[in-house]
Amino acid sequence: MDLTAKETAPTSTRQLRADQDSSVIETTNRNNADDSNYRALAEEASSDASERTRAEEIL
Repeated sequence: MDLTAKETAPTSTRQLRADQDSSVIETTNRNNADDSNYRALAEEASSDASERTRAEEIL
């Protein structure tokens, strides 16, 4: 049995898991940023629509 391979395997597995965790965190952060941007755009569009409606009521 090759002891070197046995010793490096857990490290490789840990590194792989760490890389996967990092990738998941990056993706989650990007998705959260996208959600925030979409919410901000939706609120802005809603606000613009409300202002137009109020202006039409005044006329």
